[in-house]
Amino acid sequence: AERLTVRSLKAGKYALKIDGAVVGEWNAGQLAAGIELEENEKTPQFQQALKVAQMNKERNDRVIHPLRDQWAQMKGKRNDLRKAADANDPQLSEKQAAFEQWRTTFETKIAELLEQAKKAETEIYQANKPQPHQYELAPLQ
Repeated sequence: AERLTVRSLKAGKYALKIDGAVVGEWNAGQLAAGIELEENEKTPQFQQALKVAQMNKERNDRVIHPLRDQWAQMKGKRNDLRKAADANDPQLSEKQAAFEQWRTTFETKIAELLEQAKKAETEIYQANKPQPHQYELAPLQ
């Protein structure tokens, strides 16, 4: 939660600016009780959080979901091999060879996706760093 409290103001209405942009207007009583800023879409903090959330969604769509799909394929292929071995499948050696060939592609794809995930996380952490902001409270006429 990000709460702004300003006491000892003269009665009246005030505009709050953050980094030069008006984010809202409140009266002296509201400001003395404290106003919540975290859900105010006009604040730079809200916009920063929105950007980080979008970046995380993009990372999940582009990298995490494909990683999970790859691991699910691995699980399925291993189960198929286990069933073939348990059933003494005459084509077991061919299936194992095909699995090993696929596994090479799988490992390459996993490595690529993990590298992309690491890069995306670094970008997200950079975007998520707290930024200094300038607050200004101005009485309205």
